[in-house]
Amino acid sequence: VAPRISKELGQNVVILNVPGGAGAIGIGQVAKAAPDGYTLGTATLSFVANKYYLKTKLPFDPERDLEAVSMVSRIPEVLTVNKNVPARSARDLVTLVKQKPGAINFYSAGVASDGELGADLFGYATGTKVTVIPFNSAGGGQAMISGQSQVEIAPIPSSLPFIASGDTIALGVTGSRPDPSLPNVPVLAATFPKMELYSFQGLVAPKGTPREIVDRIQAAVAKALADPQVKASLAHMGAEPVGNTPAQFDSYLKSQFALWSHLAAAYQSAGHE
Repeated sequence: VAPRISKELGQNVVILNVPGGAGAIGIGQVAKAAPDGYTLGTATLSFVANKYYLKTKLPFDPERDLEAVSMVSRIPEVLTVNKNVPARSARDLVTLVKQKPGAINFYSAGVASDGELGADLFGYATGTKVTVIPFNSAGGGQAMISGQSQVEIAPIPSSLPFIASGDTIALGVTGSRPDPSLPNVPVLAATFPKMELYSFQGLVAPKGTPREIVDRIQAAVAKALADPQVKASLAHMGAEPVGNTPAQFDSYLKSQFALWSHLAAAYQSAGHE
């Protein structure tokens, strides 16, 4: 998306990858940057959960110190189980988790990762107590194949190879509609209404960035996402272009902050496993 935004703005868009803290270190730099439109950050699913899930206090407040610009794209996730797990539907899995508490575990790549958040949401939406096993890397597929973990909720593109090989079984997608890459896999929210989840990517700016600058960047994002080549590239990655307004993205972020605040408090008070 960046090259097309560069063309719209007449400015070079340079991507700086700042790892660490599930993205919190990089976003922290954005929060402290000058509010002039020249420094933006990528908000993700971890972005809305870090404040509540990380054990260390963040040196900034993602809810107060940043301005929503636009959601760029989103990717629905998929609930999969190891092929040896005797569940062929989400309801089967819920029954199994309730019958064998602690015996069925969910994969996680770490605190506030898609795997942990997806597991917590599954427990919340289905009324079950889930066991989450953190690993040192994002190799969920390998952990699932080996049987170290029995369940994973992850973005669809990264899960497809293991579904295609038959090593894992897809039980449901977390989007609001069936996914083209898994047309025969049901929508989880149809059975468990709270089970809608996306891995998303959006732009945020330092608080106080002038509205006209925010609006100009959002317009550039929307035009970039309308480009057929950009659409094709995103589709190849299993992503859906969004390009919504600052107000729409802000509303979505607020709903997500509220959700993960609630889930983090609920699971931590219950002795989250």
